[in-house]
Amino acid sequence: MNPNFGMFGRHVFLFCFFVLITEGDATNFKELEKVIKKYLECKNSPGLAVSVVKNGHIVMSKGFGVKSFYSSEAVTNKTLFGILSLTKGFTSTLIVKLLQNHQRFRLNTTVAEIFGKKDIFSNNLLSNHVTIEDLLAHRVGLPLHGRIRFDSILTRQNLVQVSNLECLERRLKYLKPVGEFRNGFYYSDILYGLVTAIAERISRKSWEKLMMEEIFEPLCMTSSDLVTNVDWTNVDLVEGYFHIDGKPVPVPRELARRWDSIGGSGGILSNAIDMAKWMLFHLNGGKNVYGQQVMEQAELDKTYMAKNVRTPFPSSRNYLKPISPVSFSVPNYALGWRTGMYRGYEIVDNIGSFWGYSNIISLIPSMSLGVFTTMSGEDNNNMFPLQLYLIDTFLGQKPWLNESTLCSFPEPWNPAASPATNPAVIQKNIAPVRRLLLYTGTYKNPAYGSLEVMEMGYNSLFVIYGWASFQLYPSTTPDVFIGEAVGTAANTLRRTGNQFIFQYDIYRRSILRLTIPELESRDPPVFM
Repeated sequence: MNPNFGMFGRHVFLFCFFVLITEGDATNFKELEKVIKKYLECKNSPGLAVSVVKNGHIVMSKGFGVKSFYSSEAVTNKTLFGILSLTKGFTSTLIVKLLQNHQRFRLNTTVAEIFGKKDIFSNNLLSNHVTIEDLLAHRVGLPLHGRIRFDSILTRQNLVQVSNLECLERRLKYLKPVGEFRNGFYYSDILYGLVTAIAERISRKSWEKLMMEEIFEPLCMTSSDLVTNVDWTNVDLVEGYFHIDGKPVPVPRELARRWDSIGGSGGILSNAIDMAKWMLFHLNGGKNVYGQQVMEQAELDKTYMAKNVRTPFPSSRNYLKPISPVSFSVPNYALGWRTGMYRGYEIVDNIGSFWGYSNIISLIPSMSLGVFTTMSGEDNNNMFPLQLYLIDTFLGQKPWLNESTLCSFPEPWNPAASPATNPAVIQKNIAPVRRLLLYTGTYKNPAYGSLEVMEMGYNSLFVIYGWASFQLYPSTTPDVFIGEAVGTAANTLRRTGNQFIFQYDIYRRSILRLTIPELESRDPPVFM
């Protein structure tokens, strides 16, 4: 049981304790489990879990493998995984539920009206017209800016409000759009952080408390938690892994806590049992496992209505005829969900693959079928092959993938992408063109915050940006240094080859600014 549940949570737990876990059907579970274990093995990952719901019942909920490469403790259907961007579906459901009971605000309410400010964004068009729905549908036009979260004083509150710690206010105000408003898909975790701040403002409760009270407790999701809430010393969690040069490297738990502290876009920890309840809630018209109406179906349906057209991943072509025998396409984006077609069935899904875990959830409402798969480690195919195999199996279709092609996909239908080349080795013996002391000091960007540049010996600099660090070496281009990511956040960035571009003023004989494309390539932040 989640220790953060209140009195209502304890009552629900006792009521939920007797949930029927599984129901058998005609599926050959022994063969299915053999295939899943093979997939886990070929992905070089320790643990995996699967949930399947069909016709209002949990027909499969099982863990596979172990909790880490250094443990023999088995993964069960109660073992937690980080579900990453699958959190967005929870966030959209939560905000729609809150708005259902609010007299003043709706999905088409502007952010300016909620916060009572007219200059939240960098221009009047966005400041006056961006709505909650625009944020959820990724149609504001701002680039990702995900690495702004390295700033250790960034919070969900000071995205739009003055920080009490430093004269850096309304961070979003200083981020410029790179696309047209409501005319394109510009994925942004930061704007889901803004949705989190909106939920807190209109409810006067923390996002963590809201998620517990409005979603987890009424759905009997008694094990699910948030990285900002969880007791890391006492948690049944699968270890997350990066794959670095083909080798698994554990993801520091502190890294996940810090990265997802902004809320909304990620940060939920859940397991196979609880995610089955989540799928049943969506497939059963907003009712929990006991048939209690938690949310009106008409309101829940708003989260699946397509509001944008996604920019497809290059790998999407692998799932279209004539390349593969069965087409799968999810070109539309709703509110925290993608929508499209598989085998002629309408499908609602989402993926979450980043920093140690891979996840996918798929709902086929017309067949009352839901499938959730999660795995520790990284999967270049976002677990699509295994997910489609499971969907076929429980649709009663003959899977077009098998034990062998699940691991080789997209081969034999399409050549696999070339493996990533090892990053270039930094030349560390190039002499700087100026005294390194000239580059040192504190640099500031009104959106990204502050960073420190320090001298490290005669031939390198050291940069600390919040909880990300780099060692810099001179390049053959004057005032351009090549950075090597080091420390806790190193594996979240390119390890080598990051450019740090200083601008030297020949008249003042001083450095004016530092530009770091690695933090956001489409709108590189400039630190003065």
